[in-house]
Amino acid sequence: MDATDKVARHILGYQAGQLVAYARVFRKAGHVTFGRVLTIPEQRGTGLGRQLMVQIEAEIRRNFAGEAISIEAQIDKQHFYEKFGYAAIGAVFDFNGTPHIRMDKAGL
Repeated sequence: MDATDKVARHILGYQAGQLVAYARVFRKAGHVTFGRVLTIPEQRGTGLGRQLMVQIEAEIRRNFAGEAISIEAQIDKQHFYEKFGYAAIGAVFDFNGTPHIRMDKAGL
């Protein structure tokens, strides 16, 4: 847990009582962002990530309608986010030892 968890909106995905997907949505420095987007390894490739993104964007529409969205995506997930209309901005940067890139999308 960190300080952001106290103010973030948490999206939890369960199947048969097991937590299988998670993300958090929050406002940061004048924009909306989301992070810690994950699905358990056994569910990867099943479409669960796409379902999670639908829920993330629904949460943004409900609580942050019209606000710009900016995320820090792991570089190997860039193409996944592009499918949802996110565009890479700037150069790749290191975040906790993993290459990331900023990606933006107009408000929902």
